[in-house]
Amino acid sequence: MQNFKRVYFLLSAIPLVWFIAVLTSFFTGAIILGHIPSEGWDDPGKIGIDWFTPIILFGILIVYMAIISWLMLTVGLLFSKESRNLISKKAILIFGVGVIGFLVARNSFDGRLLWILD
Repeated sequence: MQNFKRVYFLLSAIPLVWFIAVLTSFFTGAIILGHIPSEGWDDPGKIGIDWFTPIILFGILIVYMAIISWLMLTVGLLFSKESRNLISKKAILIFGVGVIGFLVARNSFDGRLLWILD
């Protein structure tokens, strides 16, 4: 059961880790360039932060799978009376912040997100 709780917590943290990686890439690019990076103008490869690209790209796929898996797992745990204690408020909070950050980054930072994937 302890391993199951670790997997549950790991799934809840994946969106937040991805969001932090996106913010780190934006701020690193902004510090190096001296302005907010934008798609088509500043190539991440030319300023030496192109190593963020695979993290962000594969992270998007992993985040989608983690969100679906976490939601299915949570619903399954809610219906299982003996496993309800595996759901922690901390995991729900981390998941919520991560998903909100993921949605904001995906929808609001669209041009910026494309910049790092350039």
